[in-house]
Amino acid sequence: MTLAKRSEFPALRHVVLLIPWMVVGLVARLPIRDNSFLWHVRAGTLQIDAGEVLVADPFSFNSPDILWRTQSWLAELAYGWLEGLFGLNFVWALNMSVGVLLLITIGLVFRQQSKSMFWMAGLLAASAFVIAPYLNPRPSLFSLLFFVLTLLVALEHRLWWTLPLISWVWAAVHGGWPLGVLFVLLWAIYQRNWRLGQQIVPMSIAALFTAHGWGVLEILIDFIRAREFLGLITEWAPTNLGALSGFIFLLGLLIALIGRPGGQRPTWRALWFLVPFLYLAVSSARSLPFGWLALIPLVALAAAGVGDPRILRSESPGRRLINSVIGLTVLSLPFLLARNTRLDPEHFPIEASRQLVSDRVFHDDTTGGFLIYAYGPDRQVYIDDRAELFGQRVADFIKTRNAGGDWEAELTSMGIEEALIKEADPLAEALVRSGWNEKYSDETFVILVAPGVELRSS
Repeated sequence: MTLAKRSEFPALRHVVLLIPWMVVGLVARLPIRDNSFLWHVRAGTLQIDAGEVLVADPFSFNSPDILWRTQSWLAELAYGWLEGLFGLNFVWALNMSVGVLLLITIGLVFRQQSKSMFWMAGLLAASAFVIAPYLNPRPSLFSLLFFVLTLLVALEHRLWWTLPLISWVWAAVHGGWPLGVLFVLLWAIYQRNWRLGQQIVPMSIAALFTAHGWGVLEILIDFIRAREFLGLITEWAPTNLGALSGFIFLLGLLIALIGRPGGQRPTWRALWFLVPFLYLAVSSARSLPFGWLALIPLVALAAAGVGDPRILRSESPGRRLINSVIGLTVLSLPFLLARNTRLDPEHFPIEASRQLVSDRVFHDDTTGGFLIYAYGPDRQVYIDDRAELFGQRVADFIKTRNAGGDWEAELTSMGIEEALIKEADPLAEALVRSGWNEKYSDETFVILVAPGVELRSS
């Protein structure tokens, strides 16, 4: 850093870089609401105790011991180990750490093409808002980090040797590793860099040397087969482009397509790169962050050659002091605010679940994840969010919850005598009309038991 540049620090453009940090810090302190994370934790403790990865479903009573490979075994081992040491108190630190690493890596990707701190700050702020809804401790968060790492390495040929290593760890942490292979292939086509394109071979081979071996391909096949049922789950529903994250993505796409004066304009080959990730982004809400992150290299190219606005350059000692105070305040804010690492009682039936006595209970996928964490595998669940495992059962569950189809036959066939559902669910009213009796209720949840069934008090 030259003396001239050092004399400008900290300028306002440096302080603006801290906005994403504040977004990450505020989101990371929220109560735990992710049911998928909860069953991943319990899967981790089971694998630690057994000394081997899961290859069959240990959690549900409607598919006992059916072949099912947990795609995120390495992340689950980490969850189980951390829970044993700290309970769920590690969640805040995990969210913060991965979130900050994501932002740093995104910034490094941008700096490969552009030196403007102002435009990088804008990109990081936009990225923070796109990623914020997904800033929870489930393994897909690590998938975002490995995807950005792949972007960064692909832009620097001296680091290409690490691509197979990234792919290997990624395949052990989450099933999204093919997205890294796809990016490298499409970026190589866009840049006409065939040496980079050759890296997809060792990347793909490396993924086969994790604990599941060739099973990682079966995991992908299971997800492809379950695509129609995945779409029934909220996070896999088509992306709402009218939401803030959708608007940010469309703005980034526009910049990537038309470029900026002074920056590098994309060629027609950019369509080969953009179209697959555009489809990915709009296909499901869960995939939107990957589509956004894939735009970053092209957005950075568009910003190359565009400098910082002069208004953001402050060199006087007084302004630097003010900037320092603001910067330190923003940096410390996430640590000053109370961290809430408890389970959200409005989202999970924490008290209601203590009243359950039946072995077979009807509930939704969110409650299923909580029951696995709190009582599994001793208490088996009707369903959770593993659509690749349940398949048609997801559609049957939604019909039953909405009191549609032959819901009575579904409950009878599964031997269900007790239902833990939300009072707002249509099934609750239908069960009461059918003579089911209320055993428990609170502001959100209700427990109903079948007529003529005498369950012992809890």
